Amino acid sequence: MLRTRSQKSSASARLFHFASIAARLAVIAMLLSLLTTPTHTWAQSGNASPTPSTAQPTVPPAPVPPAAPAATTPPTPASLDRSGFALRADRLYCTVGRPIPVTVEARATAGRLEVALLEFDGTERSRVAVLPGQIDLSPLFPELWEQAPRRVLRAQLLVAGEPAGASIILQPMLAPRVATLDARGGGAVIFTKPKKVEDVYSGLRVYVDTRIELVTDEGTMRIALRPDAAPNTAFHIRKLASGGFYTDMPFHRIVPAGRDGHPFVVQVGDPTGSGEGGPGFMIDLEPSTLQHDLGVVSMARTPEPNTNGSQFFIALSRAGTARLDGAYCAFGTLVDEAGVESLATLRAIAKAPLEPGTQRPVRPPTIRQARLVDAPPTTPMTRKATTPQPDAPATPR
Repeated sequence: MLRTRSQKSSASARLFHFASIAARLAVIAMLLSLLTTPTHTWAQSGNASPTPSTAQPTVPPAPVPPAAPAATTPPTPASLDRSGFALRADRLYCTVGRPIPVTVEARATAGRLEVALLEFDGTERSRVAVLPGQIDLSPLFPELWEQAPRRVLRAQLLVAGEPAGASIILQPMLAPRVATLDARGGGAVIFTKPKKVEDVYSGLRVYVDTRIELVTDEGTMRIALRPDAAPNTAFHIRKLASGGFYTDMPFHRIVPAGRDGHPFVVQVGDPTGSGEGGPGFMIDLEPSTLQHDLGVVSMARTPEPNTNGSQFFIALSRAGTARLDGAYCAFGTLVDEAGVESLATLRAIAKAPLEPGTQRPVRPPTIRQARLVDAPPTTPMTRKATTPQPDAPATPR
C-alpha cells in the first residue's frame, strides 16, 4: 500500500519520540547504578565469597636493581680436580740438542699451568709457565743439554702450583760400563768403561713414569721402577711388562730362608717354569745404586754377569740379600698405594708349600696379568740450603 507524504512525516516523528525516551531511560539507569553500588574489590580464592577491601591504595614498589653477578673465585689447590691434566711424551728418543716434544693435556681451568724440572727425588731445579697443547722442553730447559753430572730427571705438570698427573722421566743416554768377572775369583763383578767413550752423551729417553702392577693368585703388587738407580734395566722390564710377557707367569722358585736362616727371595719370569727360560735375548748387567732389602726387585742371572733376561726376584729381607749388592741389578721396589698391599701379597707368596727338599712350590703362585699404570704425581721439594757449620771448640790439653 502506498503512503502519502503527510503519513510518512507523522510516522517519522513518532519513531524519533520513542528513541529519545529510550535514550533518557538508559542514562537514568546508569546514574542509579553508580549511586547505589558500593565501592569494593573482589578477592577470588577458590570458592571464597567476595570480601570488601579495606586496604589503602597501593604504591608501586621501587624497582629493584639487578643483582651483581657472583664473584668468580679461582679454584684453590685443595679444591681443584686434577684428573683431567697430564704431561704426555710425544717422542721416546730425543737426541742431543734437538726438540723434546711433549703434550700438556688440560681441561678448561682458571689455574696457572706450569712445568717443573725436578731431580728424581722431587727436588726442584726450575719451572716455567706453559699453555695447553704441544710444547718443546728443549728451549724451556736448556740445562737438559748442559747438566753435569748427567742423571735422571723429571718434568712435572703443576696446576695452580700443585702437581697433576704422572711426571715424565728424562733419562740420559750415556755410554754404558761393561761388567766382567773379577779375575781374582769369588764371583765379584767389575764394571769398566772404555776411556774413549767416557763422556759420550747422546740425548734423552723420554717417557711417562709408570708402575708395574702384578695381579697374582695371592693378591696384587705394584713395582715402583727406579731409573735413577738402573735406568736401562728398569726400561727393559717396563717393555716386557707392557708387551704382555708376564701373563700367566709362575713363581717357579721360592726361598723363604737362605743358608744363614734369613728370609731370602721369591723368583719369577720364566715361562717354562724350569728356571732356564727367558725372552729370547739378554741384556748386560747394569751397575745399580739401589741396595737389596725387603720388597726390592732385582734381576736374576746365571753366574756370567751379562745374562739378564726376564727373570727377576723380590727380596724378603735385608739381612738375607745384602750380599747381592753390586753383583745383581736392583731396579725397583714394591710399594703399598692406591689400596694395593704389595708387601702382604709378597709374604703370602713366600708361604707357598714347597716340594720336599726343593725350592719349587707345589702349586706355584702365578702372575695372571702385568700392566703399566701411571705413577702418582711428584710433589716438588725446595732444595735444602747448606749452612756452614761452626768450627768445633778446641779440646783443652
